[in-house]
Amino acid sequence: MVPGIPQIRLLIMTQSVNGLLLPVILVAIVLLANNREIMGEYRNRLVHNVLAVGTTLVVSLLSLLLIGKTIADMF
Repeated sequence: MVPGIPQIRLLIMTQSVNGLLLPVILVAIVLLANNREIMGEYRNRLVHNVLAVGTTLVVSLLSLLLIGKTIADMF
């Protein structure tokens, strides 16, 4: 550990960065799971796509809310 670094603030900031990156990664995963060239016969069906897109939207919304709250609490 590096002395003098405010650890709680550092953890909050790293989690905010994770919150920003998570929706991007989820969208990439959903797109890859639907790619016929990559997945072939194992690509997502309609039910899985609805669940994946719904989960991605919910997680993205929650991530944005968390980031907004984190920024608002800083001031």
